[in-house]
Amino acid sequence: MKLKTCLHTLVTAATLVPSILCAHEYAPGVHQWKIKGGTIYVVSGLLTNNAALYAHNYNFYFQKEGEKTWHQIPLIDKAKPGDYELNITTKAKEERMVRDARIEKKANDVFLFYARSTRENDFNGAPINVTRYKLISTEGDDWPYLFERISVNTYPPQGENGVDAVLKQEVKKIK
Repeated sequence: MKLKTCLHTLVTAATLVPSILCAHEYAPGVHQWKIKGGTIYVVSGLLTNNAALYAHNYNFYFQKEGEKTWHQIPLIDKAKPGDYELNITTKAKEERMVRDARIEKKANDVFLFYARSTRENDFNGAPINVTRYKLISTEGDDWPYLFERISVNTYPPQGENGVDAVLKQEVKKIK
């Protein structure tokens, strides 16, 4: 019962305060947030292997206000035309995040941050890359909505909470 209450509190808090959404906290299922012009959906699936591996797979969708269609939101790097990702996988090994994602809202803009240890088996001594994406509407394009890559920053090793620490640093840059 405590877990159910905790998850309900997390989902309720995320719905009311959309600027504090940590992807690794999304329970398996569908999560939604109203933004200007529609709703963003994150569909979360869980993969676990006894405590040695714990991962969430996230797919992103946008539903335009007044429409029933959910448009999948790809992650695109404009420098690599035709190359895209349709999901993100967060990952914890031995209770340490080695990949994590976070959605942040600033005014009418929505950003997706994805942090990854460059060496997932070396938690404390590996640099961490953080890719920042911005949600954009591309009416008439192949993808009506997409997360466009706008930056990649590399941080030096941060210790055992490194992935979470650099995500917080990146988010502060847009605040």
